[in-house]
Amino acid sequence: MKELQDLILPEEGLKLLSPYVGDVDLSKYDLKIPFEQVESSDGNGIKSRYELIKKEAMEQNLTLEDVMKKIAGARGHFMVVGTPEQIADTMQYWYEQGAADGFNIMPPLLPTQLELFVDKVVPILQQRGLAQTEYAAGYFERKVWPGKRLATR
Repeated sequence: MKELQDLILPEEGLKLLSPYVGDVDLSKYDLKIPFEQVESSDGNGIKSRYELIKKEAMEQNLTLEDVMKKIAGARGHFMVVGTPEQIADTMQYWYEQGAADGFNIMPPLLPTQLELFVDKVVPILQQRGLAQTEYAAGYFERKVWPGKRLATR
């Protein structure tokens, strides 16, 4: 996670955070202030997400910089960081609680983190019966949409 956060330029990170607070110019703030001191606009912000961000920031005493790095690194999505077992545990928990029936894996650093996920996490999920161990031959499109869908040339 730190590796990713170290790549975030503050001016770009603040631009990514801005829509969540109502397109407020965040560059006027010191990055070290508590996030709760950042004004929000009643305008075009993503209000439901902003409320979640603000609540978490207050509970964890996060600064504007902390929140900016968190949002810029994961683009506002839920991010799991940990050992392969911890990641598999989290995915299993969400699945078993009915909170997810599938996952979009969006590794922030390619190809390294995708390879780590495939090589380390997927085998654990397979051992637990939560991921396929074999895949049927053929085109993905034909598995999802049976029958001929493309025009003959």
